[in-house]
Amino acid sequence: MEPSMPYQTRYKQKLLETFNYVIQFLNAHNLRWFCCYGTLIGAIRHKGLIPWDDDIDICMPKEDYDRLKLIKDEMEKDHYRFLSLADNGYYCAHSKVIDSDTTIWEREHYPFMSGVFVDIFPLYFIDSCQDIEKTIKDYQALYLECRRTIKKIPFKTFLKSLFVDHDRVWREFIKNRISYPSYKHEYFLNRFLNFEKQLNQENGEYAICLSLLAYGAKEIMKASYFSDYIEMPFEGLNVRVPIGYHEYLTQLYGDYMTPPPVEKRESKHDMLYVNLNEGLSISEVKKRMKKGETKVF
Repeated sequence: MEPSMPYQTRYKQKLLETFNYVIQFLNAHNLRWFCCYGTLIGAIRHKGLIPWDDDIDICMPKEDYDRLKLIKDEMEKDHYRFLSLADNGYYCAHSKVIDSDTTIWEREHYPFMSGVFVDIFPLYFIDSCQDIEKTIKDYQALYLECRRTIKKIPFKTFLKSLFVDHDRVWREFIKNRISYPSYKHEYFLNRFLNFEKQLNQENGEYAICLSLLAYGAKEIMKASYFSDYIEMPFEGLNVRVPIGYHEYLTQLYGDYMTPPPVEKRESKHDMLYVNLNEGLSISEVKKRMKKGETKVF
């Protein structure tokens, strides 16, 4: 690496290295997967990452997603790691594959260190969409209860909020302490996981990703969109896009081939700390941040 390589270039390099590893691993184990969300737009519109994007999104049929969980430990010998809600402190409903030789801290109140990552979303198949909106609400409610037991608002932040008109912060602090204390995490996690296990019907007529919690009923897709894949070039890689990519993207985004206005071309992630050279613990990151370090590349 050239010493003068700018951060965005270096980050993109590490991101694509991680994506390439995930592709090779999934293909080697004959697991089904597809680009989705912004990564799918990037594959179709830009033949690579959306220029202002900073993550990779793929989805996997739930059957394959569960198979991946069984072999995830194989990744560790290659300095990669599979993260899910089973990992202490992890707070996302979907999973990530991270480069464990890097460090990312995304959210202040969730003190969990990941690394440069690829998001992996389980794709559920269902027979009917009649009650799916209720299912979405139940899924989100159970997940958010689980996440509340992980969230840590510092006592100092709580005290400060009492005097600076941040009633949402102090109300949330009190609610979390009373109704969702950390010692109840296993209870709420098991409630969520038991609900999630019952969702998938392998030959269902519809397919849905629930864990992004962003598009609601728009996520209800025809299963036929994912019946096969097409390979597309992506930053020098070959990626898989669902056979019904046009219908999928139109349903979620409308005119997906027209880029948004310049003022809306921004990253979705506001990262507190990034280290592209080392895998660090939360205590190590906090020490470095006290000295003013936020990016190492």
